[in-house]
Amino acid sequence: MPYTKDFPYAVEFVLQDQDSNEIYKKPIVLPEKAGVISVSLPTTSPGLALNKQYRWFFTISCNEEKNSPPTYVEGVIQRVELNPAVVKELETTELLKRYVIYAQNGIWYDALNTLAQLRQKNPKDAKLQTEWQNLLGSINLDDIAAEPIFWEQP
Repeated sequence: MPYTKDFPYAVEFVLQDQDSNEIYKKPIVLPEKAGVISVSLPTTSPGLALNKQYRWFFTISCNEEKNSPPTYVEGVIQRVELNPAVVKELETTELLKRYVIYAQNGIWYDALNTLAQLRQKNPKDAKLQTEWQNLLGSINLDDIAAEPIFWEQP
């Protein structure tokens, strides 16, 4: 997120199903500094169905009268069922190595989330910083690898 708490416009996270039905919508409180932010669905929301694609948006309403469409970025997320062998491997692998298993299986949310949590707990660990840069570089996100990570406040 390139914007900070001083940004004058409203920012929202929106999640839609395959038919463009809104599943979840939340205003985003921006952090003190620009960086990578985390957004989680509340535990009270229905879980995502297996093998269905969902579209997410970060919208920015730059026009206070709301008579023009918002600016946004978007992506797709899909919940998948892991192969039982992969589940067993994850159960027996130390946390630091789990993100590699997720990444090798195309489970990018969990790969990034696992490594981000490790970095959050150990912010001065140079090895974790290098792993983070390598992981983001492998998916052409080198430009945000050095940005700080901010976790959504409940």
